[in-house]
Amino acid sequence: MNSTLLITGATGNVGRATVRALSARDPELEIRAATRKPEAYQAPAENVTAVRLDFNDPQSFAPALEGVDRLFLMSAPMDAEAAPKLTGLLDAARRAGVKQVVLMTAMGVEHAPQSPLGQVETALKASGIDWTILRPNWFMDNFHPGFLGDMVKKGQITVP
Repeated sequence: MNSTLLITGATGNVGRATVRALSARDPELEIRAATRKPEAYQAPAENVTAVRLDFNDPQSFAPALEGVDRLFLMSAPMDAEAAPKLTGLLDAARRAGVKQVVLMTAMGVEHAPQSPLGQVETALKASGIDWTILRPNWFMDNFHPGFLGDMVKKGQITVP
């Protein structure tokens, strides 16, 4: 049975790597790479199609989710407005018949249920959709080029 997976954040570090890895692993899997600007997206494989999805535009949710049975959902880092945006997308996913959601939040969210991502986790658990929650702590990519870029370039990470 063929499956259709919508991956949010497809132009970011995690989303881009997820699209590449899954498209290579299973050429039969139909992957929809969600981006605000699908016309600019460079698909890495034939089984990848760009679709427009903008967390700030709920009208984009239903078209992006049409025919999707699995969703990889993550928020932009440090988004204080993540809860209403992502819970709206989860509601649309439920209405569209999505069967499984993998949600990427952050380390410690389980201890902060009222935080924006904590609210999203709570909404997912109550949605009736099968779910998996990933709570990564840190990615080495975060060290370069911005966060600690100068230190990495010098080959030396220092702390006061």
